[in-house]
Amino acid sequence: MKSVTATLALFRDLALLRRGPEELPVSWAWLVATIVAQALLGIVITALLPPLPPTPGLEDHSLALMALDVAVTLLWGWAILQAVGAPERFRQMMTAVFGIQLVLEPILSIAAWAMVYLEKNSAWAVGAQLLVTGLSMWGVVALARVLRSATGWPLFPCGVLVIAQTVVTYLIALAIFPDMAALLKQA
Repeated sequence: MKSVTATLALFRDLALLRRGPEELPVSWAWLVATIVAQALLGIVITALLPPLPPTPGLEDHSLALMALDVAVTLLWGWAILQAVGAPERFRQMMTAVFGIQLVLEPILSIAAWAMVYLEKNSAWAVGAQLLVTGLSMWGVVALARVLRSATGWPLFPCGVLVIAQTVVTYLIALAIFPDMAALLKQA
């Protein structure tokens, strides 16, 4: 149990930019456990929050979108580490990536929910939007630091790669589930 607590504290410190991914255990078990924990947390948060108005396409594909996000993230990380000749860093880097997302997900999910749930003209909705934007930018920086640690590349290109991975995931989702295009029209 001490190992779990220490690793969760390390995930928190990674998200707060205090420590680096090199301090994580090199373990397939930790990588899988972190992915599963993040998925379960997302399901629990969704179940606990009051329902939002139906969004065409989103409810039908939520589990598939979660699996797609995990798959693209893993493939993206693998490809980058292959490109730099450091495949041995895969488990640590990806555990750090999913660990940071695990830490940021509760706040980001609640803020995103609040942004949609509250009226668009509400000051609370504006505050939620600012929180989502700030946390998203913070997440990009935290993930770029992990990528920088694994590749040795400068922070800015690492940040661009983090953003590019998100865009690629979204484009693949739109290609697989064209009915999700309705989400773009609502935004």
